[in-house]
Amino acid sequence: SGWLRGPGFDLGFSFGVLALALLLGGAAALEPDLFNAVLFVDVWFLAYPHVASTFTRIAFDRESARANRFLLFGVPPLVLLATAGTAWLGGAALLNTVYFYWQSFHYTRQSQGIARAYRRTAGGAEGRDWLTDGVVLAFPVWGVLHRAAQQQSTFFGAPFWSPAVPREVVALAGAAAILMFAAWTWRQAGALRRGETRALGTTLFVASHVAITVVSYLVLAEITRGWLFINIWHNAQYVLFVWAANAR
Repeated sequence: SGWLRGPGFDLGFSFGVLALALLLGGAAALEPDLFNAVLFVDVWFLAYPHVASTFTRIAFDRESARANRFLLFGVPPLVLLATAGTAWLGGAALLNTVYFYWQSFHYTRQSQGIARAYRRTAGGAEGRDWLTDGVVLAFPVWGVLHRAAQQQSTFFGAPFWSPAVPREVVALAGAAAILMFAAWTWRQAGALRRGETRALGTTLFVASHVAITVVSYLVLAEITRGWLFINIWHNAQYVLFVWAANAR
């Protein structure tokens, strides 16, 4: 069908979640006094359920728990040691920096995985859709390079470090992302004109990914407020995606 679950669910998944992120993030950006309240809602109602929902995929029954024993019992101590080691070696600045860039990678990988799930539901041919993967990757790369070029010294009020990236590199990354998106849009529009409605789910999802990435990394000048937009989007999206997978 090209839908993860159905038109109603998928429209909410692509644009309902985007609207939620824009509404809450916009409130925090326009009224700084609301930032902590919006962050509280994000963490308690979206981020923690996002983490918890992962365990419904790898530890929901005994067979899953046995198959994912290392993820359940081996990875958490390793993450704790890595986090403590990072903080000990570089303090808050290194921890903050690793968190921002790792999260940016994590957001992108999730979007890439969901785009591929859409491709499978649409009966896509074997192999990768390099153009869709390129669009999903290109905009976060552009955004991260833009953040690095800004050389902001704090993130969440703590020290933050970015590599010095020339503005020319950011411009080249932006041009590549825009050209790739134009080619992708032309291809998707052509498929829809030909009546290939199975392409609609992928088209809407990737468009929402591009929109939130542009807002979070390129439109918002301040790094912490920009991060809040995409974090809300990412958390809410994952909870819904796992719910749909479990419902199936």
